[in-house]
Amino acid sequence: MDKKISEILERLARQEKYEQQNYDAVPREQRMLAISPEIGNFYAILLRALGARRILEIGTSVGYSTIWFAESLQNTQNSRITTIDVNDKKTSRARQNLEEAGLSHLVEFLT
Repeated sequence: MDKKISEILERLARQEKYEQQNYDAVPREQRMLAISPEIGNFYAILLRALGARRILEIGTSVGYSTIWFAESLQNTQNSRITTIDVNDKKTSRARQNLEEAGLSHLVEFLT
């Protein structure tokens, strides 16, 4: 895995852990709601094994799982992820995280 992608995933995992430990301190609309690193890795392996090219994600949050999905598709031609969330602020954070990871070109963000 690319070092930049790994660093972003680690940062988001730390944020998720903080939110779990300080649940009441983080406003509900700002909570991350992410899968675990182990589940993210499992999804990436599964998507590669299936030869997935198109993914629809309902509930983007801050893009943690989207990064795992995009990382698994980055070497697949004509691959695309469409991700949908009702929270504009979370979608904005997700877009920023995917841009930092160098994977935003694989993702269409909808709100």
